[in-house]
Amino acid sequence: MAWTLTKKPEAAEYSNGKTLSLRAYQRALHLAANQLVLEFSIMRHLRRLRALGAPLHLVSIRAIMVAAIEKDQPHLFDRLMPDGSEFHCSDSFVRKFLRNKMEWSQRASTRAAQKIPANHPELLMAAFLCEAMAVRDHAIPAELCVNTDQTQIVYQQGTKTTWDEKGAKQVATVGQEEKRAFTLVPSISRSGDKLPFQAIFSGKTDASLPRLGSRGYREAEGLGFKLEPSINGSYWSTHKTMLKLVDDIIAPYFERRKAELGLPATQCSIWAIDLWSVQRSEAFRTEMKRRHPTIIILYIPGGCTGLYQPLDVGIQRPLKQSMRHSCHKDVVAEATALLKHKEGEDEVDFSLIKLDTTQPTLRNRCIGWMVDAYHAINKELVLKAWELCAAGPFNRSQASLASPAALAALRDLPNTNPTLHAELNGLSTPAEDVVQKNLFSKNEESYDYNDESDVPVDIVIGYVMLRGLDALPTGFAVAEDGGIVRNGTAEDTEVDVAADDLPLAVRRPKRVLQANTSYSGKEWERS
Repeated sequence: MAWTLTKKPEAAEYSNGKTLSLRAYQRALHLAANQLVLEFSIMRHLRRLRALGAPLHLVSIRAIMVAAIEKDQPHLFDRLMPDGSEFHCSDSFVRKFLRNKMEWSQRASTRAAQKIPANHPELLMAAFLCEAMAVRDHAIPAELCVNTDQTQIVYQQGTKTTWDEKGAKQVATVGQEEKRAFTLVPSISRSGDKLPFQAIFSGKTDASLPRLGSRGYREAEGLGFKLEPSINGSYWSTHKTMLKLVDDIIAPYFERRKAELGLPATQCSIWAIDLWSVQRSEAFRTEMKRRHPTIIILYIPGGCTGLYQPLDVGIQRPLKQSMRHSCHKDVVAEATALLKHKEGEDEVDFSLIKLDTTQPTLRNRCIGWMVDAYHAINKELVLKAWELCAAGPFNRSQASLASPAALAALRDLPNTNPTLHAELNGLSTPAEDVVQKNLFSKNEESYDYNDESDVPVDIVIGYVMLRGLDALPTGFAVAEDGGIVRNGTAEDTEVDVAADDLPLAVRRPKRVLQANTSYSGKEWERS
């Protein structure tokens, strides 16, 4: 956000030897001075907010900075650097600003790795052969296999990190309370379909659900989303909500697809879920057999969801990135609106920018996040998610499950693995698997990838699908914690600017600046 210039009596010379006329140099100094004023103003007001006990998480800090820059220095978003990068006020830029300019530090947890069983290759191969046998014996097409998973969505996105002055003692935060979240329950089919979402909210009545007039509510209804109160103090799925999921979303989808494929109502289908205790309970399985006898439940081996559950492997990361984008868009809009009525003033009291973090407001916003995320997930990604679930030389795609090699492995199973053959044919009792007692762990967020909120969703999707750095275009990189970040020079806090790189406001003094729309409407984020 700052330029390095060298003064000359009659001309300005940069470190690379290029010169400007005195008039252009004066304009550059004026513009740089304005940026310094903006920096100082942001720094002072962030400190004031912290002194008032306001929670300063990265998402709220970035929103305030974007709104302030948009108000006072919108041309910064038009700056094109020699490496082709543009300024986005990215998460990485905000971190550098807080560390280098304000000398603040962050308190955050690093991404935790999922504990994978030592014998996971054997577990995954057994799961693959079990599924291949079901597909073979019941002639189950790709359209009739669905994976469902519960994922925790925190209302205040990006709140894993709290910023404060280096060495500062713990400062009380106004409104600080236990983590507030809801459970999102997405489902996808092996044929590439995405089923309507179910969402579980803490509360006993429909009053605990997003309001009818919330952004995206009508569209969510049209897409078939189901919003449910948990009927208890948590926001977790329950025995009752899981049965409602099957009754209202899974079973109707199977019935519709059977009709489209010309299959009888007695045709079997597969529902792949993880080993959460409620889903593995005798009561749940008994009720499922009674209500939906043609649905075969296959469980993901314990501790292997990150390797063998399609939603975990390929969908959750871009889905959550989309929701992070939508959340940030709402916060930017709110901060911009709070600044709008101050446009004519030279000084803005940022202590008045108290972002609304109450649960009803965030809950109403989340329905729009869900709709945006639903549209962000495409068929190609869904198909790839199944393919990325590997077991030895095989994977969970329909082509692999029904391949000649898979059929040969099933035929040879009595010789290669007689114990597994006996289990799959009901001749012996399978070994008890590790059942997950809690739906979410206490540090559930620490398992998420820390993709920065300014990284476009399609960048995340491309990286997930290609599984390698080659999937990232110029200007993006993978950080130490595994998250995707911007690495262009435009996101540096100190930049040496060449003459040709100056904004048009400097190079063309008579240019009339137009209102910047980068952060308005649906185009607030640049991709």
